[in-house]
Amino acid sequence: MKRKLVTEHLVLRKAREDDLDSIWKNVWINENLNKMMFWEATKTLEEAKDRLRRTIAFHQTSNNFFVCLKETDEAIGFAGVRPVDLDGGYEDSGIVVAEEYQGKGYGKEIVKALLDFAFQDLKAKTFYYSCFVENDISRKLCLSFGFNYLRRETQVRERDKKEVTLDFYYLKKEEYEAKRKMNIELEPLFEEYVDFDTFSKSDFRVVEIKECEAVPKSKKLLQFKLDDGSGEERIILSGIHAYYEPEDLVGKKVVAILNLPPRNMMGIDSCGMLMSAVHMEDGAEKLHLMIVDSSIPAGAKLY
Repeated sequence: MKRKLVTEHLVLRKAREDDLDSIWKNVWINENLNKMMFWEATKTLEEAKDRLRRTIAFHQTSNNFFVCLKETDEAIGFAGVRPVDLDGGYEDSGIVVAEEYQGKGYGKEIVKALLDFAFQDLKAKTFYYSCFVENDISRKLCLSFGFNYLRRETQVRERDKKEVTLDFYYLKKEEYEAKRKMNIELEPLFEEYVDFDTFSKSDFRVVEIKECEAVPKSKKLLQFKLDDGSGEERIILSGIHAYYEPEDLVGKKVVAILNLPPRNMMGIDSCGMLMSAVHMEDGAEKLHLMIVDSSIPAGAKLY
């Protein structure tokens, strides 16, 4: 279960109790947003508290998220994906951004994050997108990603028994991959050779993450307690909190370089560096920690 998706300006993460004020005032109470949605506006704080409790539980067992500003962590919307068939089909489970934050390009960041998640992580073969026929902004958004028109369908909305009409669109994985390749930027290859003796001095090892926690007063740093095969605990700090939640990494086997001199970060000595793969996509940095096969023992050296 993915716990976090990161874009240039947003973090899509699981709901928390401290989101109550922002999600209620930004989204749930807004009747204008509610007009082209199936859900009902939440009018009182007590109703919002109950809805948040249910949402937190729902998020734990589904691929749904609150949309939050990366800079402030304020909840300004929600989004998610769900399976629709057994042949690799997924669809958006609703995308909402608060009125105040519309027109800033956030919708495009959200759709791209959901597509990347569905096609890369969930191995989707087809992604479906739907919107109310009168929602021109949503239609233009999906068409900008190359979605194809599928059908029009009228449904009865349960909360008010009103007939609503939706348009459905689809995108195949091959179409997504072709467009994605056009928007990836990689750093150029090396300009200088390094001799073999110099390379051999770098001690790359597989390490197991025994514990992981956020560093207090830091938005970026995670502190890792690692088994490096030596029998002694190793501490490494890494600025990857924007991409991973600590609890999702415990038990993983990753790659680290161990013979760097200790570096003091936020009053803690970091003894090594975890290795990640980084590239640019649509102008935003993408980072993937080098997670390896769990059968590799901690301490195994990379050559």
